[in-house]
Amino acid sequence: MGRKTARAIIFIEDRLCLIKRIKNGNEYYVFPGGGIKKGEKGKQAVIREVKEELGIDVKVLKKLYKYKFGETKEKYYLCEYSNGEYGTGDAKEFNNPFKGEYIITMIDKKYIPSYLIYPKEIKEKIIKDFLGENEIG
Repeated sequence: MGRKTARAIIFIEDRLCLIKRIKNGNEYYVFPGGGIKKGEKGKQAVIREVKEELGIDVKVLKKLYKYKFGETKEKYYLCEYSNGEYGTGDAKEFNNPFKGEYIITMIDKKYIPSYLIYPKEIKEKIIKDFLGENEIG
C-alpha cells in the first residue's frame, strides 16, 4: 500500500503560499502538506501539516484535486487562511540538512506560470482554474 498525503492550496491576497525547495543544486516549489497519519482524515492532515510548516491555521474549503505518482496518492485541498503568523512553522524536516533547504514563500498568482512548481500537473490545473476565465478562487 502506498503513501497518502494531503496538500494545501492557499491564496492570501492573490498570492499562492508555497515552499521553495533547494536540494542537490535544484530549486523548485512545492505545496505545503505531508503524510496522512493512521486514523487521520485528509482534511485533518492538511490542517495539521499547514500549521507545522507555515505556522498558520486554515479552514478547508473543499477538496480540489487528486494526484498519483508511483505508489503515492495525494489530495489537494483549497484552504483559507484564518489565523496565525505566516512563515513561523517549524516542521522537523526544515531542520534536517540532509533534506535540503525549505523556504516559506508566496508568489503573486499572475506569476505562477513562470515558476517551477511540482507537481506540474497540479500547477497546470491551478493556472486553468484560478487564472483562467472560469476562475474558481
